[in-house]
Amino acid sequence: MPELRIKSRPQYWVWITRPENYLDASGNDDPYLDPENQESKYLAWTCHKNTKRGDLILLYRSRLKKDIGYLMQATTDAERSTKESDKEKGWNYWCNCASLYKFSNPLTLEAIRTSPYLSDWTAYRGKFQQMVYAIQESEWKRINDALAAQNRGYKTRLSRVAGSVLPDPVILEEEIEDLLVHNLRRFKKFGFDLELCSEAKDCIYGRQVICHGGHGGRIDLLCYDRKAERYVVIEIKNVRASQNTFGQILTYVGWAQDTLRPKKRVWGIVISRGYDARFEASMKTSRRVTQIDLSEIGFE
Repeated sequence: MPELRIKSRPQYWVWITRPENYLDASGNDDPYLDPENQESKYLAWTCHKNTKRGDLILLYRSRLKKDIGYLMQATTDAERSTKESDKEKGWNYWCNCASLYKFSNPLTLEAIRTSPYLSDWTAYRGKFQQMVYAIQESEWKRINDALAAQNRGYKTRLSRVAGSVLPDPVILEEEIEDLLVHNLRRFKKFGFDLELCSEAKDCIYGRQVICHGGHGGRIDLLCYDRKAERYVVIEIKNVRASQNTFGQILTYVGWAQDTLRPKKRVWGIVISRGYDARFEASMKTSRRVTQIDLSEIGFE
């Protein structure tokens, strides 16, 4: 993937995750976290509200593994979660991220406990009970020194990403939006005959529509389907669609349904680089959302 230089120093975090998020159905390490897996560059994860694109993260695997298993990097700033079920779990914010390194020799809880340099680490003293902890620079150095001592090649890998470069998609979401606005006929092969909603049609202008009235968020594109005679909400993700993405599109569909009060039900389209298992499961709960892959609509 192309790389983009980060101008400011990254922040450091440790994310705490449970077995269902790092093991597969057979109890093995879930392949979607493996940096060798192409999809691991398009992950979505709960995070701290201050998370910024380029921040570096250590993933602590709680309960069964009890160790630091991966190095990750945020590829977007934190966004507020819109799905109520996420909020109930305490997942108030999320971001996209990439898995950069899998430790062949993870740093175990026992090693942290017995180390005279790590036993005062804030997350350890907090028994890793929170979902996320900020890591101070002095703590970051000590933790990574311990990881580098038992993982050959890790120090070199870390030096290449820490504050210097960040994997970045080929094309920005804003660029995709610009191209689609002037080429909505791309949707015809999927059964949609779309036009952008505009003030001239006595409707809200159809780009980056702010969802006023308690819903929150911005709709990337608000269109009208001339064939089906209904409004269509489009959400663009230049990453893999997640459960949070599904929550977003349903929120926007609900807002359009309440605000525009159309005769027919509003439809939602998610454009993304594939989707994860949670998004797939969520899709089964609603027939009002269509997912289209970026490659299918003409973007690599």
